[in-house]
Amino acid sequence: MNTPNNVLLLRTLEENLPKSAIQDDNYEEWARAVRALNDAFRLSFTSTELYCSPAVIKLDYNDQSNILDRVRNFRGFTEDNDPDMTHKFGSIEYEKQRFVWEIIYLDGDGNHESNDPLNLNLTKRYMMVMLEEEWWDNLPESDS
Repeated sequence: MNTPNNVLLLRTLEENLPKSAIQDDNYEEWARAVRALNDAFRLSFTSTELYCSPAVIKLDYNDQSNILDRVRNFRGFTEDNDPDMTHKFGSIEYEKQRFVWEIIYLDGDGNHESNDPLNLNLTKRYMMVMLEEEWWDNLPESDS
């Protein structure tokens, strides 16, 4: 994934899940397994790539560190802000500004969406942390 232009946008729950997970009665088990992988990544920022928006990058190191610590420590998931129960999105307040983050699942090359977020051989997790007003549609064009 070279530029923000290649990032997938949020879609409906049904579009994000493999058809078998939607049709099976095992959705809660599937979501629990995905949630565990997402939480493990978010707590350690390992086995994936972390991206920050231009506004986050412009902040000094201490502010960046504080924001990422709040992302790591976020526990405020509810049915309203996490309807698919996978902990792939959240928001935090810092210095009177709202920051959001999202985990997306791409194939090993980072070029296409992965349909199987549980298969670590096929799926790589990416996270973007940004100001709420920078949400995907509002990120500036990349110079590269």
